[in-house]
Amino acid sequence: AMYALPIFIINYLQLSKCWLGVGGAARKQLQVDLLRKYVNLTTQSRNDVGRAGFMEALSRYAYDVVDSGYMVMFDCAKSIGKIVVLLAWSLTVSPLAIPLMCLLPTLLILRVYNQEAVSTKLRLKLFKVQDSVVAHAEDVARNFQMIRDYQRRPLQAQRLERVVQEANFFSNAVWDFDTRTSLLAPTVSVFLAGMLILASPYLIVRGHFSLGEVLVALQAVQSMGDECTILFMSLVKIQHAISALLKVTHLLNLPTDVEDRMQNNRWRRHEGRARRLSVQAAMAHRKSIQRRDINPQAEHRAMTAHRPGRRSVGPYA
Repeated sequence: AMYALPIFIINYLQLSKCWLGVGGAARKQLQVDLLRKYVNLTTQSRNDVGRAGFMEALSRYAYDVVDSGYMVMFDCAKSIGKIVVLLAWSLTVSPLAIPLMCLLPTLLILRVYNQEAVSTKLRLKLFKVQDSVVAHAEDVARNFQMIRDYQRRPLQAQRLERVVQEANFFSNAVWDFDTRTSLLAPTVSVFLAGMLILASPYLIVRGHFSLGEVLVALQAVQSMGDECTILFMSLVKIQHAISALLKVTHLLNLPTDVEDRMQNNRWRRHEGRARRLSVQAAMAHRKSIQRRDINPQAEHRAMTAHRPGRRSVGPYA
């Protein structure tokens, strides 16, 4: 029971992680923020981003930032915890494996750090040509009537073929880079284990370590290699998300027209208030003129009606 029960607990936790809603909440917030930013951009900013760029940012870049960046950080924390436990265990059981176990993650982290600029540059170029494919397809769908009327179907197909060919080139370059990167961790792990196996006869014959200690060290190095491979692939995923994060950050930092609209609103309110005051002043002036014109006539009629000795005239007088 103690051996079989933990696997069911781990499986339950792995399945429950899918419905915790952490990634979904982060994606929703990021996509809503992207939409709010886009609808408030200036005309020049919207032209720079383009419809295709906004659609890619909303649909793909947001997913890459969350799924390949934010959520992978939890996997990195789990792998780092396992590596720390392995190092602590090897320190007490097999000190022979400590130098190799420390060397392996150090080499992998240095590899990720040194190749970050190359990976980001390749992926940004790939995103650019993929945005061009989406933009071309959108342009064809929007101007289909003109393309059909002017017989431009073959030309549009040739243009798309050139763009897709360029996208395939950068896709193959990214694939090659990722393949080389993914092969590094198991290769280094097997190499270090082979070096330990090669040196084990000398260590055993000289009496520095026993056969059991060498086997334990070999097992520790192999376990460290497996965990470092998982950690390395998680770091590579985060490295892939950096390019998408740059695209999202660029869109979120573009200038907006909020200040201009606020100034225009203040100007309209000021002009409206000034016009209302001018209209009120004009109405008050007109009423005062009307009262000046009407009051003398009314007083003259009243004085005439009450003059002494005046007889009323009319049909009923």
